Amino acid sequence: MNYVIFDSTANMVASFDREKEAREALVEIIDLEPDTADDYVIAEIDEKGEIVHTIAGASVVEYA
Repeated sequence: MNYVIFDSTANMVASFDREKEAREALVEIIDLEPDTADDYVIAEIDEKGEIVHTIAGASVVEYA
């Protein structure tokens, strides 16, 4: 699996091999600008390049 952070305009911000790394990076991004939490999503992408799951940025911060 691959975990990709996208912003609200569907631009890829970063890509990671592990979900934990993606969550940590997103928390760091949102810590810099807390009002932007809803502007990001982590997408879990399978071997075929298809999105199988998404995690809203705000929910990542809530459980960090």
